[in-house]
Amino acid sequence: MLNSVKGKIKAALYTGLSAMLFLPSMVFAQDLAGTMTGLTDASEAGTKLVFVVSALIGIALMIAGGIQLKKYADNPQQNGIAKPMIYILAGVIVFGVVATSDTMEETLFGASGGKKGVDLDSL
Repeated sequence: MLNSVKGKIKAALYTGLSAMLFLPSMVFAQDLAGTMTGLTDASEAGTKLVFVVSALIGIALMIAGGIQLKKYADNPQQNGIAKPMIYILAGVIVFGVVATSDTMEETLFGASGGKKGVDLDSL
């Protein structure tokens, strides 16, 4: 029980320190508008990171599928065709997240007309 509490305290401290290190504009903001601006900037950076990671994972899956497909071509009796095709298809889908994200966003949330976020001055 004591180790669990220590682990939670450590996790909370690491989270707070990480926020202060990576999101200083949000943590040390003077008002709500500054906090929201920092949060918007962080979400945009996080979105870019997700896109880069998804592209890398998609490329890795397509390469793994190509390797599995080569194994199938060398010995079709030992290796099936389903596994390499699934790898390649999954790689294409994950790689395509970057290209289709704007369309998905507009479909789910509607076209913003260039306006992003909440206008805090109107509140």
